[in-house]
Amino acid sequence: MKIIYRIIVLLILAAIVWYTFSTYPASLTYDILSGVGFSDTTDIVPVEGYLRSFMDSDTAMLYDAVIAAALNFKDTVSVPSYGLDEQQLIDVIDAIRLERPDIFWVDWSCTAYSVSSQGTTLSLTEYMTAYEATDYRTRVDSIVDKIIDEMQSEGITDDFDAVCYVHDRIAADCTYADEVTDITHTMVGALVNGSAVCDGYSRAFQYIMNRLGIENYLMIGNADDTDGERSDHAWNAVVLDGFCTNIDITWDDRVSDTDSDGKISVISHSYFGRSDAELASGRTVFDICEKYPRRVSYGWFAHKGLNGASRESIYTTAAQMLADTADGTNAYFEVQITDPHERELFTSSYDAGIGDIISRANAILADDGKPSGYVGTGYFHTFDDGTLIVICSLQG
Repeated sequence: MKIIYRIIVLLILAAIVWYTFSTYPASLTYDILSGVGFSDTTDIVPVEGYLRSFMDSDTAMLYDAVIAAALNFKDTVSVPSYGLDEQQLIDVIDAIRLERPDIFWVDWSCTAYSVSSQGTTLSLTEYMTAYEATDYRTRVDSIVDKIIDEMQSEGITDDFDAVCYVHDRIAADCTYADEVTDITHTMVGALVNGSAVCDGYSRAFQYIMNRLGIENYLMIGNADDTDGERSDHAWNAVVLDGFCTNIDITWDDRVSDTDSDGKISVISHSYFGRSDAELASGRTVFDICEKYPRRVSYGWFAHKGLNGASRESIYTTAAQMLADTADGTNAYFEVQITDPHERELFTSSYDAGIGDIISRANAILADDGKPSGYVGTGYFHTFDDGTLIVICSLQG
């Protein structure tokens, strides 16, 4: 009798396990007609599962199941694991939010869960239909394909140049959203709509880096805003030449109000290649990101020849940058003069500093047959290390 009882119990348990795993399909191939879901056979996410490697087997099982359910637009996912505490569930959701910019239709902040002796169940909230998500994904990939094609046509093969190109392209094509919606927090907002908040900028960059096969991480924490108040913020970390460094496109997408006729959009590189120590005074990183590699300084200015102890070492390069950004109305250039005395001379003596660079740029523009009457209209500091952005306008 005991043997029969045990057999019945085993059969019941087997049925529960079979039913649990049958709640989402084993095949994740997307069928546009049926709207089943997206394929997760991607090989373009080099750090996918990085945070998963820190999870125990039960937590990792839930991580995999949530991704499978989300890709198939299922609002419930269950796994036959129990004993998971609330922090483990939060870690799963946070890991997916950080590592999967391609799953943009789920509102991860509205995830509900329950734990019982039969397993763990999570309920997902989707704020768009499968067909809407499919359309957005198609449009995103079309835009990214075009960006990559343009990079290839320009002969960009070096990782540093590729990261610079993507940084500048996102900053040029996207503006910070005045009205915050679910979409502004996603790569769709930045790439398709051209309007996003910090995590939208960051997820767009993350997705393109994934497509390029460049190791990168999405960073979240809080930072001082323009009023000095701390608020949630997102940025990126990217690995260049084996070194992990911070990049903040949101803060590099600047608008200067130094022009008398209004505002000038400036694509800065002040937050390109910053170390954790350089950012420490103005922001903190949330604990989950502490698992990522330490971020060191890998400055844009050094690579572009726009930094140095003396002014003379950067004049030619700065003049060329000013000429390259000239649009017939405004122009700008960035420099990093590390020596305080030289920096004071640069900003206080117009003819010997800013004016000299502008004169050289005007000569370049004149040689190219372009308008060349630019004059300096202002500058502003971005760091205490001598990083300056100089704004110019065409006169006459």
